[in-house]
Amino acid sequence: MQPNSQHGDIEGYDEGEQYISLWVHIIEETPEGQAYLKSVSSFNEHYNGKYFADVEFIPRNDSGGGYSDKVNASVLSGNLPHVLTVDGPDVAAYAANGIIQPLAELTEEEKGIYLDSIIEQGTINDK
Repeated sequence: MQPNSQHGDIEGYDEGEQYISLWVHIIEETPEGQAYLKSVSSFNEHYNGKYFADVEFIPRNDSGGGYSDKVNASVLSGNLPHVLTVDGPDVAAYAANGIIQPLAELTEEEKGIYLDSIIEQGTINDK
């Protein structure tokens, strides 16, 4: 669901919660997709009444789903989600074009749960 659409008909969403849209570029039935569902469910449970995350699964272009096409079309129409998944090779291009924004500064402890290569790949201009 798009960030600017009506949310009242989404299961689990309560009026007054801050709606967060999330697009992921995998199929829901995969182990990775199930991990996203579990994470979103846990987030929604933890922040119940304050925030509500809504995940949409959009397979990559080579899977017939057109994730990149949808992201590109949404850039032009101004309907990007609040959060989207990005493959490492796309991080620099998306950052340079203002499609993605830097996250808040991570503590060393927070960085410690990631491989150094992931931190390096996701860091652009020291952000």
